Amino acid sequence: MARSIRREYESAAAPRKSPKRESKARKPISIRFSKEEWEALDRAAGKIPVGTFVRRKALDGLEVSQKTPEPRPTRNRNPVKDAPALAKLLGELGRSRIASNLNQIARAAHMGAITVSPEAESALTQACAEVKAMRADLIRALGLKVEE
Repeated sequence: MARSIRREYESAAAPRKSPKRESKARKPISIRFSKEEWEALDRAAGKIPVGTFVRRKALDGLEVSQKTPEPRPTRNRNPVKDAPALAKLLGELGRSRIASNLNQIARAAHMGAITVSPEAESALTQACAEVKAMRADLIRALGLKVEE
């Protein structure tokens, strides 16, 4: 059991490889900011990386002969505090088959194969949605994209 959890964690936590980009000569500019300046830039940048924000502001209004390359994907700004525990929990949720079993019961209730009160049918449907939401939250907490 411990090996399968470890494999699940390693596959869930493994960095995703991005396609190779064309190598273009880039010239870096190093600027030092005070703590207060950096915090102001971070607030102004919102969800985009500060470097991208500064680049856009610096080039705003300038004619640039070639399109500015898209910024590389950045790391999650809110790092996972306990990725192994989250991965283990996600693996246990998948192994428990709770979602699948709830879905089968809800489907049988919708088809009329089993008789349940409308309240029970509603509760089953809501339980399915809640398990799906828990799974999505765990995947997001690991810094991965949720598949729709």
